[in-house]
This record gives sequence, C-alpha cells and structure tokens, in this order.
Amino acid sequence: MKDGKEIHIDRRILRTKKSIRTAFTELVKEKEPSRITVKELSNAAGINRKTFYMYYAGIDELLVSIEDDALAKFKVLFEQINLKDNSFDALDFFQRFSDIIHEDIETFRMLNNIGFTPHLIEGAKAMIIDMAMKYLKFNDQGEMDKFNLYAEFTVTGLLAMFSKWLQMPNVSINEFIDMARKIIVGGLGAFGLTDKKS
Repeated sequence: MKDGKEIHIDRRILRTKKSIRTAFTELVKEKEPSRITVKELSNAAGINRKTFYMYYAGIDELLVSIEDDALAKFKVLFEQINLKDNSFDALDFFQRFSDIIHEDIETFRMLNNIGFTPHLIEGAKAMIIDMAMKYLKFNDQGEMDKFNLYAEFTVTGLLAMFSKWLQMPNVSINEFIDMARKIIVGGLGAFGLTDKKS
C-alpha cells in the first residue's frame, strides 16, 4: 500500500503530464508540432525544460506517448469483448466507445488535426484483429484469410469513419455512435442503401 507521500508524488506527476499535454494541444492549434520547441511548450505548461525532460525525450516522444495512451483506453474496451459465445452487445460496446471519446475528445481531435490518426487507426486495427485471433479457431488458412478480409473491411471502415467524424462539428457524438452501430450490426441496408433493381 502506498504511503501518503508516494500518492502525493504520483498525483503531482499526473498533474505535470496533464499540463504538458494540455499546453501541447493548445499550441498545435497555432502551429505544426515540428515547429513547437520544448522551451515554448514548457513555458505554456508552466514548467521548466528540465521538468519536461524528466518525462519525455522530446516532442516526438510526447506525441507517441499521447497516441499510446489513447490506444490503451481502447485496448481495455476491446479486451472486454467476449467472442466465445453470442453475448456481444453492440449497443453496450458503442456506448462505452462513446464514453472513451467523450472523456478525451480534445486529444482525439488534436491527433486527427495534425495527421496522426492513420497511426492510431493502424494500431487499433492490429489490436482488434490480434484480440479476435486469440478467441477464434480456424479450420484452415482459407478461413483465416477470409476473416482477415472481413476484419480489415469492418475495423478500417469504423476507424476511418471515426476519423472523418472528428472533422464534422455538425454531427453529434450520439449521432455518430448510432450510425456506426447501425452499420456494424445491419450493414448499409440499415440506411436504405440496398441494391435496387431498375
């Protein structure tokens, strides 16, 4: 069990890292990440450069850390999916997905605006497919290949949809979640986009 002093230090570290990330999120609204200096970021965060370097080797490492933390939040959600039976609840899944986005929407928008979303999408996609492969059993390579095609289409589509949504201020988070759920559960037919015979 941690003593009071250790808890105090942990909270201070969390506060410092949060102030660094908040300052970075604000600065990238004005300039590209490659043009932000550690000195400038430290000043905006209300710390000195030495404190910044206690946690990050530079701006690039800060960005990787932000991306890793975003992926870690989704990993917890993905690992709770039970693929051993038919108990998957799409509505519950998307509600929790929504909660994660709501919790840190500025970070996701920032990553999207600076072009970091493709890295995030690839990381999340690999994570989801790896998780699914642990549960599913395939009779042969053909079945595995078919699953990979299905997963590629579904996961890439959902994550690309999320990336596009981040640029659409007129579509609410609840509308996005509802649309994503409908597409995953019912396909494009959920929007009346089924083939029509002429």
